[in-house]
Parts: sequence; C-alpha cells; structure tokens
Amino acid sequence: MTGPSSGSRRSWRPRWSCCTSRESGARPVIVLGETVGHGFEPVIKNFYKEVNKGCEPKKRNVEIVFVSCDNSVEEHEEHFASMPYPGIPFDDPRIADLEEDLDVESIPIVPLLRKNGTIARDSVRQMIQTQGAKCFPELLKISQE
Repeated sequence: MTGPSSGSRRSWRPRWSCCTSRESGARPVIVLGETVGHGFEPVIKNFYKEVNKGCEPKKRNVEIVFVSCDNSVEEHEEHFASMPYPGIPFDDPRIADLEEDLDVESIPIVPLLRKNGTIARDSVRQMIQTQGAKCFPELLKISQE
C-alpha cells in the first residue's frame, strides 16, 4: 500500500473534523476502513475495549471511527450494529475523500490521527494486530509527535 509518509502534516480538517473526538477527550483517534469478513474486526474491538477498560465514555483513552467499505447499506448496518465505536454513514461522500487522501489500495487501513486532525501515522494496523492493547503507550507517543 502506498500513501503519504508517516510524518505527513496534512490535515483532514475540515472534512475529517468529525473523526476527532471533542466529547471524549480521547488521545489518538484511529479511523478504520473494514468490510465484513476481514479478520481484523475482532482484533480492533478487543483493542478498543482493553485500552478504554474502566473509562467513562467522555474520558476514553482512544477513539475509533468506523469508515465503511462494505458493499451495501444492509452489509454496513449489520456490521455496524455490533461495534462499540462511532462510524461514518455508509454513503457519506467523505469516504471517497479518505480513500483518495490515503491512496487506499486495500483494507483495512488504520491511520492514526493527532487530536488536531493531522495524520501521525498512515497505518498502525500491524502494531495493533501483533501487540494488541500493549502498543497503546507507543501509539500515544506517536500521536503527540
């Protein structure tokens, strides 16, 4: 997969300001593009639950925003119903903008955003997949660079 360098200063604002959680005060914001059937969904759900364990909703440590890459509204709704995090509607035109901004060639992609909406790292999927919640301190550090 190609895309901007991990040091990219490009911002998704204003079109991605919906992904930065002002309500929760969460640190890194991760945007996830996923389709039904990919094996990453249980991994990211577990990561989200572990990192936010014991946190009140407005004091979460991390926020994930689901960005649909499903093939139909029905598939999206079924998939989204089981998620513990917010999402962008299936037919939202900003999804195409995200795919273009990150030069998405395959999914899932898990970019890490800073609180100001700039991209801290193109994808942290591998870190989350191999280390689970143990990588959270490193993600926090990366998001503050």
